[in-house]
Amino acid sequence: MLLVPSVVFFVWFTAFGGTAMHLDLTEGTQIAEAAATDASSAFFATLEQFPAAGLTSAVAILLVVLFFVSGADANTYVLAMLTTRGSERPPTWCLVLWGVLTGAAAVALLLAGGLQALQNMAIVSSAPFLVIVVAVTVAFLKDLRGEVPR
Repeated sequence: MLLVPSVVFFVWFTAFGGTAMHLDLTEGTQIAEAAATDASSAFFATLEQFPAAGLTSAVAILLVVLFFVSGADANTYVLAMLTTRGSERPPTWCLVLWGVLTGAAAVALLLAGGLQALQNMAIVSSAPFLVIVVAVTVAFLKDLRGEVPR
């Protein structure tokens, strides 16, 4: 669960980051400048240097959409489960309610302050979880200290 995604991300960023740097150094492309202007465009600037750039860009966009849709679906399902006292099959109305509420919140934040506001809200809303993680870590350490070695 931890190793495979880390290895995949490492290989992914090494391959595309190394390719972008190689193209800038040897081919004179301007991928680094594109990344400095808008970090999101660096990947597409790299893809433009290869054959079938339109197709690979479309596939990349499709994969990003699938990533966000599956994440939103999982978020909606978890919120519905939590609000129905852990029901493994929350009612459809609850799933729809949470889907609409989270979607509306994301749209409102995007309209109010753009992507930066949405990112700031995600960071601020994760602060309570940080407190819980620290408390669980402290409890875990206390539990380990209480174990009697055999």
